[in-house]
Amino acid sequence: FTRNFVINNLTNMNHNKNRNKHHLYLNSQKVANNGEYFCENEEKELELTKEEKTIYGNRTMKHYIKKKLLGKGGCGIVWLCNKNNSSHNDSNVDINEYAVKQISKKTSNTPSLLNININEDNFKIARNEIKILKQLNENNNVEKNEIIPKIYDFYEDNNDIWFSFEKGGKSLSSLSYKIKGEFEKGERIYHIQKGIFLKLLFTNIKQFKSFIKKILLGIQFINGNGIIHSDIKPDNILIEYDNNNIDNKLEIKSIKIIDYGSAFCYENTSSISSNTPEYLCPEITHGNKKFLKDLSNTDNDKKYINCIDIWSFGITLLELCLCCPIWMSYKSKVIINDKIFYCLGYFGCKGREANKIYQKQVELSKNLEKILKISLLYLFNKYDRDNFINLLSRMLEFDYKKRITVQEAIDHAFLKDEIIDHVDVDENKINNDEEYEDDDN
Repeated sequence: FTRNFVINNLTNMNHNKNRNKHHLYLNSQKVANNGEYFCENEEKELELTKEEKTIYGNRTMKHYIKKKLLGKGGCGIVWLCNKNNSSHNDSNVDINEYAVKQISKKTSNTPSLLNININEDNFKIARNEIKILKQLNENNNVEKNEIIPKIYDFYEDNNDIWFSFEKGGKSLSSLSYKIKGEFEKGERIYHIQKGIFLKLLFTNIKQFKSFIKKILLGIQFINGNGIIHSDIKPDNILIEYDNNNIDNKLEIKSIKIIDYGSAFCYENTSSISSNTPEYLCPEITHGNKKFLKDLSNTDNDKKYINCIDIWSFGITLLELCLCCPIWMSYKSKVIINDKIFYCLGYFGCKGREANKIYQKQVELSKNLEKILKISLLYLFNKYDRDNFINLLSRMLEFDYKKRITVQEAIDHAFLKDEIIDHVDVDENKINNDEEYEDDDN
């Protein structure tokens, strides 16, 4: 491995001065009461910054009443709202709740708050998202794919573009981890706590398979309509789940794929954006013109239309396995099975440069199985573990012509209904004496 390569984000880095080798060791130290998992009830409510208040003001979509801020993105914010003509007075009645997206036409890019300029990029992104969602909603009347959020109202005024859509659950990223800055021996460390949802997901193999299959079906529907989402990531997957039962088992109630601002028609590859390059496939980060030509070629019968989104979803699954955001570029601490590991995000690099991310994608294609060895996959039995690694390897196949299609992934052995009862966790425990050496010496 190269010197700046972190094997699977879950290792300690030690340099043995007596040997001209760079080793990656596991930390076997056990810790108790370490905050490995966080409670979702501890989350603080989001608030707008002073500058954001200047941009978005105290404006509201017509016929809607704001309840609270749900999320903030690069081009807009999302509010939880009620319709003001609701027959219910109880603000806690979920049936009358909507997600309302506000995209301001203005942005304050100068110290003077009076000098506010039109933000044309956000304007185009919002119009594109509304167009894509309307198309998918219209075509979803027959299939009724629950992954696609319903869009309700949309309009534009002098200050904003607004649209309301179906409220989903919490983002997969917020359910999976929480990042907290700490100091250890004078050094800044980011403690990444795992969510209870993540623990339940990996200890309930049936729900884990169902989770993957539902998202694949959603991607299949999107791609089947000639649309490529191009921004599949934990932030854009909403999960509503219930674990309030005696057995503490996970029950996923709904999954939504959101944020279609970067989506595009496969025939128009000129509109590909790379707002989150860490989740984009290597042929996009590397600017492979042959791929773009193959993708948009109508004679190919949409042969490569799955390539972008299937890779992004594969990276999302990899991130869940490693318990560390794939983009994290600062030294972090993760606790797995009561052991502390120091890590970086697998594609984490300062500046988020496409070339650096591409090089890490090359390394990933060579070392995926080793990378997954130290992860939450130790909770799986050997049969499921091997099948999952095979599925993920094919989703993250470096050559787009060989990458698995969505239908092939749905039909993969890992997603079959049969559940293996025996568990062989003992043979799969982390071997603390194992070491890996780089090959650049």
